[in-house]
Amino acid sequence: MVWAVEYRVASKLGEPFNPALAPPVPPPGPAATAARFHLGDSVPANWRPFIPAHLPGSQRSIRLQRARLPDQPALPLGVVLDAPAPYFVAEEEVPRAGRLVTRGFRRARWTDGATFLWMGRESQVGRGEGSSGLVFDRVEEPPPA
Repeated sequence: MVWAVEYRVASKLGEPFNPALAPPVPPPGPAATAARFHLGDSVPANWRPFIPAHLPGSQRSIRLQRARLPDQPALPLGVVLDAPAPYFVAEEEVPRAGRLVTRGFRRARWTDGATFLWMGRESQVGRGEGSSGLVFDRVEEPPPA
């Protein structure tokens, strides 16, 4: 399994926005007076799972297909992952250290002085593995009084 993490997306005003820094919603429930059992946590909305799917006509080769968790919005927050479904990525395109994809404006001038502006993408090897914080079946102990 692979996670796609959107670190910076464009806000409605077009400004860079980090969805991980959005104020968290406190979980409902009583005060922590006794130990609580959690069936499972959730990952932030800016983490999208990619799950393995068999290549057509093959039982061994796989590719990665964009998926979503039940409590996530249907569409990704940013533009890079916002592609029509089904969205596949070749397994060999994602190294163990990850892949960092950046999107930004590119500008060039031609020999006659004409200016060209376009939206470009750049891809480079990431900085290492990350952790989604997804944990199942855990007990939360109350703080000592």
